[in-house]
Amino acid sequence: IELWAPNHAQHSIELLGDIELASGCSILNASYSVMDEYGTHGGQGQLEITGDASGYRAVPLIEVSRRGNDRDGREYLVTLRIETEAGVATHTRALVVRHDRRERAGGAANGTKTE
Repeated sequence: IELWAPNHAQHSIELLGDIELASGCSILNASYSVMDEYGTHGGQGQLEITGDASGYRAVPLIEVSRRGNDRDGREYLVTLRIETEAGVATHTRALVVRHDRRERAGGAANGTKTE
């Protein structure tokens, strides 16, 4: 997921996904954590379990900013963690605040948030 424009605003990003539970298992704990590559932004929360435990929803709050000298943009990693009787499963998703939205051919970007 790419975030734009880097104006230091806080944005809620909705992450949705599917859960496949082993037969006879139930969810004991479901959470997420967020960390940026600078080591300055972190957060955590509980995953919302949707339907009959067949999906999840997370809404982390992300600061849309990056350092001016960060040529590849600021990367956030969101780690999803679901614990069941069978064990723990984790999944990581990346969010990037791009340094620049100009097209490689030199055209101007539209400056919108892409999810």
